[in-house]
Amino acid sequence: MITVLSVFCLLLYGVIMGHLARRILGWARALPGATAARRGPLPGGGCAGGGRLAYGRLTAISGQRASAAPGARRAAWTMLSRQMWKRRCEASCALAFLAAFAALPAERLVSGLVFSWFLLTLSWIDYHTLLLPDRLTLPFLLCGLLSPLGEPQSLYAGLLGALCGGGGLWLLNGVFYRVRGYAGLGGGDIKLLSGLGAWLGWQALPLLCASAALTGIAWWLRRRTADKDIPFGPCLALAGWWIYIGP
Repeated sequence: MITVLSVFCLLLYGVIMGHLARRILGWARALPGATAARRGPLPGGGCAGGGRLAYGRLTAISGQRASAAPGARRAAWTMLSRQMWKRRCEASCALAFLAAFAALPAERLVSGLVFSWFLLTLSWIDYHTLLLPDRLTLPFLLCGLLSPLGEPQSLYAGLLGALCGGGGLWLLNGVFYRVRGYAGLGGGDIKLLSGLGAWLGWQALPLLCASAALTGIAWWLRRRTADKDIPFGPCLALAGWWIYIGP
């Protein structure tokens, strides 16, 4: 009973924090340089009365003849998926919190929830705007440096990870700029990798960078568009989150 109540409270907390992430996303879309129009409507947006309209459609579907049941189930699933996509910030945050609760020991759960929330918020902002604001990346870096207080070896590993992660990506971006004539990464990606290095330590950087690069390549192959602007923040965030909650 306690476990069920804990899971329910955790999911509710995830929805609340996901709503906060959506509000922050709305703020980020108004920042100068944000490419908000390229990424579709804000999560939770849509015409007024959309919920009532969806309910009416679902009611109509449920009243169809039994012979049309497979088609009705597909239509209902499609509509449910669209509603989940509209509330993607809340849904993804709740699921990430649940995964952290299942994978992390109790002493690391609070830091794991903070880690997950920052990465999810930054990922959605980068996806919708191609920006990673300093108001989020710098606190994320600071939290990573403060999380191992009392453990000198972990603190040194975090400092070295932040310096190597951010510095290495900054140098790589500089070389790319000299060769191609334009920056391949934004400053937010560099700060995000620096923050991930602070959280995970320098030892995780090779696996983190390789996983993020492969995720980015897979994303590019799936999109197959001429647009060269692909948000790299979600790739870094997914790889870092997987390493953090993994065994």
